[in-house]
Amino acid sequence: MRKLSAGEKLFRLASGLREVQNPNMNQMLKAGAIILKTLSISGTLVCLSGGFCEAQAAQATYTLSTVASGHLGLQTFTLAHVTITSTADTSQITNPAPGIFRVPDITATVFVSDIGTATFTIPTINVANQNIPAVGFSAPNQDLAILFADNNPAFHSYDLSTSFGPLAGTPGYNSGISFMTTAGLFSLNYASDVTFQAVVVPEPSIPALVGLVLMCVVSRFGWRYVVSRA
Repeated sequence: MRKLSAGEKLFRLASGLREVQNPNMNQMLKAGAIILKTLSISGTLVCLSGGFCEAQAAQATYTLSTVASGHLGLQTFTLAHVTITSTADTSQITNPAPGIFRVPDITATVFVSDIGTATFTIPTINVANQNIPAVGFSAPNQDLAILFADNNPAFHSYDLSTSFGPLAGTPGYNSGISFMTTAGLFSLNYASDVTFQAVVVPEPSIPALVGLVLMCVVSRFGWRYVVSRA
């Protein structure tokens, strides 16, 4: 009989193969079933204890949209649609002072209608200040706001970690201050009300992935079937 590769053995375990002729394979299947059950129980206990799931990361996309005037590189714009979009890992959110939350961006771009999109080449962060209240986008090295949505009462309880909005606030920005992008310097000298939105998508944890595989096997064959056929 042809010797099965490790990949084929794993496939047979996952697919619940009914007939296994190799005695060594029988032991492999039985051991695999026990390991899967142990991993599932261990993962569940870790999640319930809060030790692993609490630290689970999530991908966040934050957007700030407004109608504004200013310049991007050598081009000036007047009452154009401007959208700043940034991404971050919510596991990196910090709380440096009461009511203030911040997270460094992985990527950050600015879109200006009739001009195009540019990527910020400076470090940027998203900030939620529950004390003002305000949510927005800043340049930490310059310690200056780039664009914020201010004074919406809903921002009093927001901490950047969950999906949120879209909600509008009054504009907050530093008029005439420039910030470097791939298209040149970006600055605003006027902005209308700013709409903020966050979309947060949790990344699957290891216990969740193990549980998903296990659930697929058990839902079709049951524990007794998997072990007895091993």
